[in-house]
Amino acid sequence: MKNILIIVFVFFTLSGFSQARVFNTTNYDATISSDNDLEMVIIKSKKSSYVNFIPSDGIAEFKLGRYEGLDHVVIGQAKRKVKKGRIALEDFSLKSDLDEKKAETGKKEDKKKEKKEVRKFSASNSKTFSATDDFWAKTTVVPKNESSVRILVLAPPFKGLALESEQNSEKKVELNTGKYTFPVYYDPEPDSISTGRKFRWAVVSKIVVENQDTFRITNHDLREVSTGKQIEKMVKNNLPINFLIVAGENRGKVIPANNVYKLDMKVGWNVTPVQYLNEDNLPVQAVLLLMANDLKKPIFADKKSGENMTSIEPDNLILTGQ
Repeated sequence: MKNILIIVFVFFTLSGFSQARVFNTTNYDATISSDNDLEMVIIKSKKSSYVNFIPSDGIAEFKLGRYEGLDHVVIGQAKRKVKKGRIALEDFSLKSDLDEKKAETGKKEDKKKEKKEVRKFSASNSKTFSATDDFWAKTTVVPKNESSVRILVLAPPFKGLALESEQNSEKKVELNTGKYTFPVYYDPEPDSISTGRKFRWAVVSKIVVENQDTFRITNHDLREVSTGKQIEKMVKNNLPINFLIVAGENRGKVIPANNVYKLDMKVGWNVTPVQYLNEDNLPVQAVLLLMANDLKKPIFADKKSGENMTSIEPDNLILTGQ
């Protein structure tokens, strides 16, 4: 019976026993004292020791001190995170490393909030916009063809717009302030004798400003696409589609599917209209605006999405490389 009582006593004693091993990585001899100052453990610099009055898990609170020469200096009530029965005493701060991590996380969150913080700028008779947007303001414009020839716009923001000389569009468009670049067809023949079958290419590039109400396209905007020297450029078609070039110096040439083909180009802008068959075997036209240099690197024809398509829409066609 005595043996049984002894075993039970030992069991309950061990089950209520709690301690942690403290590793002192500082250059001072550290002291850890209980809250009631009845116990104090001295841990030599770069050494470790077991402390039986702090828990083996969670957050430990104790009085922290150190020896500076022969003087014992009490620093104050400290907190440290206990992990798997161990505490790393790396400094003599009173905050736990968990508190420091929370504080650091808080600082990072504050910085993120500052970055995302919306600063508002307002002016009389205007809307208020965020400075974090990729534009400053919006304005509504009417496109106007002030050139001496008729034009057809091939890409946003006025895709499909066709105007004769000195004609205003009947529609208005709301635009962000900023720079706009897009290709156009233009008919070099005067409207009075134009057949509508002879046209050239140009790239219009203009800046839209606040409170602008008209987007003017002038003769100055309708310059030749490229005045650079003539070159031969390799185009690598990574698509399972044949492309027929329907206008320009390469008219009538076919860029074969999954193959490489040499085209005549000029250094600078090159506008190339192509046709190809879609999944319904109907011809689709796309206008390719290419920037070419005189390096030997080819231009790659590919698609934007990663799907294995047998046909693509014009908006999903890209060309990369120069």
